[in-house]
Amino acid sequence: MRKPYRIFLSYSHEDEKTATNLKKHMATLITNHKVELWFDRELIAGGQLDEDIKRKLQTSDIFIFLVSSDFLDSYYCTEVEVKTALKRKKVKVIPLIARVCDWKESVLGSYTALPKDGKALSKHNDIDSAFNECIEELKKVITELDKTNLSATKGEYLGDQKHSLNEEFEKWLNSTDVVFQHREKDEVNLQDVYIFPDLEIKTDDETKGQRVVTSSSKLVENFNNCSESALILGSEQSGKTSLAKAYFNDLLKTQYLPLLIDCNTISSSKSLRKDISKACRKQYDNLEYDDYISSSSRKIAILDNFEKLSLNTKYAKVLIDQFIKKSDFDQVIIFADSAIRNEKDKMDIFDGFEVYMILHFGYEKREELICKWNSIGVIETISNEELERLNKASRIQVDAIIRKNVVPSKPFFILSILQLLETSRPSEFSLTSYGHCYQSLITEALRKANIAAPEFNTYINYLTQLANAIYRLGYTSIDEDQLRVFKANYSKNFLIGSHEKVLNKLLDTNLLKKKNRKVSFSYKYIFYFFAAKYIAENITHANSKKVLSDLCDRIHTEMHANILIFVTHHSKDTAIIDEILVHASMIFDGQKEAALSVEDFSHIQDVLNNLPKTIIEQKNVAEEKQKRLKIKDKFEKPVADDSDLLDEELVEQSDQSLAEINRSWRMVEVIGQILRNRHGDLSKSELKEFIESGFGSGLRFLDWW
Repeated sequence: MRKPYRIFLSYSHEDEKTATNLKKHMATLITNHKVELWFDRELIAGGQLDEDIKRKLQTSDIFIFLVSSDFLDSYYCTEVEVKTALKRKKVKVIPLIARVCDWKESVLGSYTALPKDGKALSKHNDIDSAFNECIEELKKVITELDKTNLSATKGEYLGDQKHSLNEEFEKWLNSTDVVFQHREKDEVNLQDVYIFPDLEIKTDDETKGQRVVTSSSKLVENFNNCSESALILGSEQSGKTSLAKAYFNDLLKTQYLPLLIDCNTISSSKSLRKDISKACRKQYDNLEYDDYISSSSRKIAILDNFEKLSLNTKYAKVLIDQFIKKSDFDQVIIFADSAIRNEKDKMDIFDGFEVYMILHFGYEKREELICKWNSIGVIETISNEELERLNKASRIQVDAIIRKNVVPSKPFFILSILQLLETSRPSEFSLTSYGHCYQSLITEALRKANIAAPEFNTYINYLTQLANAIYRLGYTSIDEDQLRVFKANYSKNFLIGSHEKVLNKLLDTNLLKKKNRKVSFSYKYIFYFFAAKYIAENITHANSKKVLSDLCDRIHTEMHANILIFVTHHSKDTAIIDEILVHASMIFDGQKEAALSVEDFSHIQDVLNNLPKTIIEQKNVAEEKQKRLKIKDKFEKPVADDSDLLDEELVEQSDQSLAEINRSWRMVEVIGQILRNRHGDLSKSELKEFIESGFGSGLRFLDWW
């Protein structure tokens, strides 16, 4: 006897009574084991709502959608449940119209609806007859499924096989590396917030400028159709381990039996059987090596942290060859730090592998992540309108803080920012606005390295002095000779036990990095933050005032503009404001401010006169927003790795006109940031002067142009 077909019933809670009545009319089909009906009222006490729903979405054979205006207005119903069902192959989708609504214009409009001709249940005089009509049509669907035998062998791996995940391992799979807290949930798990990143495909014969990008979620779909193994590279905090976990979970839902092995735990190329046995016992209940190898399921090894493998290159190659050629694995996915791309001998190990780079999140991915964050705990009840309002507010704040990859657009940073914005008190923002977020990101990095709170000041001061030393040298890194000079000067002025201990700790925190015997800051925002901190703390010194003036003179470069913005975060000294205003007035000095007379706008009047003739096409708001995000990503391509601070930024532009143009729009940007961040603590007269300076700079440029 075949298993019952699994029916997923999706509905808005305003239609709960209709859903309950439908179940009653389905009683005979359920009793005779023709179908299993699942909807959220079937959740057991203590069940995890979102996780259970996602599992049912992936394993159901028939989807029935109780469509009404409330259903169409529900983000979860339309964007999660409907879209998931429509992406799945070989499933039946049945719209059942509960109440009159504009369902034909939705994505369900192309499906045959019930009752007959899509006449809403609420419009039937005899509701029982209408329900019975629906059940008769459902029986025809079941007969069709029986004939084609679509689901006879269908089933999720964990449900149809004898092996289940170890409880502790499953808990780790669903955990985030950093504990995130949310207003609706004490501890956020990986499934709550995970978004698959895009990958850049790397080939040896890439045409210069050519760039092939694919979604990482598609790799699992493609494994069945190819035999190549994959090497996935990513920089620090790019989400490599989270992607490995996501692949493990997705592969479980197919015919694969995956194993996830941390290369940090492998001690010898001869210990392959031992390492596989250990992984089997740790990850599955009652699964030994022999059972794993003899399993009829396809086997795939996921190797994480390859850069932490203790073996030298020769024996690392032996180990990888064993996984590919001598073990029973069908495929291997290896995750490694992107730095190994610069080591030819290590890359030679992966000859024949498909190589991918994890991309930072662009506008579209950021929007997906923000949407997930704002949906946590309320995904079933929040309206599209309220969710979009929350998303817009979060989007503005996140974009302002990331500021063209000053903070890397990685999931970890985006989630950290969202959490900080949510938990911070308004008083903290009136003091430093977004500067609070940058400070918190740095503090969290120190905590993660197990640096005791009483020692924070030592490390913060060290970073501040080091940033100033690098900035004064005119570089973005410091070599060994320069570092020795810095250490000597630091020891003269401050107490320190061991430079090596402090530097090693800061390297561990990933606030600093060492490459080619040079030390630099890992991310732009850290360097900008601490270089500005030194200037702000020493603003009364004559030399620092000169540095501040120099910043304003060189505001046309990204680095100097950002340091200047951070200076205004660290200090309220009026000397900073005065210096910025003076230099703003000097840009295109001698040019009049463009009057922008009526004649200047005559072309706009022509457009307005023709408006009545313009046909305004009705468009889907969500789809149009998605298109705009794609366009923004096209012009501001997400990067595949952390860009170093470029020495070119320090080079003065020889074309003075071009430099002046850059100063003009950079000054407007800086003034805009100050107004955004400090409008609460600037006097009205200062605000007026800033606004006039910002507009004046732009208008003088227009007159020059």
